[in-house]
Amino acid sequence: MRRICSLISVATLALATLATAAATAAATAPPAPPPGDVPAPATDATMRQIMIPPDECARMLADDGAALLRATTRGKLRRGLKLRLYAFRPGRTVVKVTARRAGRTITIARAEAGFAAPAVRTVRLRVTAAGRRELARRGRLVLRVRVTVNPAQEAAASASAYARI
Repeated sequence: MRRICSLISVATLALATLATAAATAAATAPPAPPPGDVPAPATDATMRQIMIPPDECARMLADDGAALLRATTRGKLRRGLKLRLYAFRPGRTVVKVTARRAGRTITIARAEAGFAAPAVRTVRLRVTAAGRRELARRGRLVLRVRVTVNPAQEAAASASAYARI
């Protein structure tokens, strides 16, 4: 009997402590925003309002492409990698992967996509014959990823990034 009474008093004390902690947290919490201030989810109309300059877009795509190449193997690149391209404006985006050997620039792979509206598109890097030969050779290969973003109404912008495989 004594044990039951002590368990009940411990449970009552724990509930009282929890209720006090909840009341304190509710009193010190910032007020909730009114229902009209909740941001709307992103739609195509809001995507069109995002104005990222073409040079920043090219830089982001070049960095993404170089990171993808660093994480891949020569065999996967030889078969053709899929690369996600995104555009914030209508226009054309060209990706070119090159390497230098004996003073010459060799095109390893190339991909391009046209955009009529802000969108994300997956394209496959198509490997050239010279690129397949270069990938079959032994040794380290330093690849240059050059992305050119050419918006429909603006000047083109390019950016480069390097990857070593």
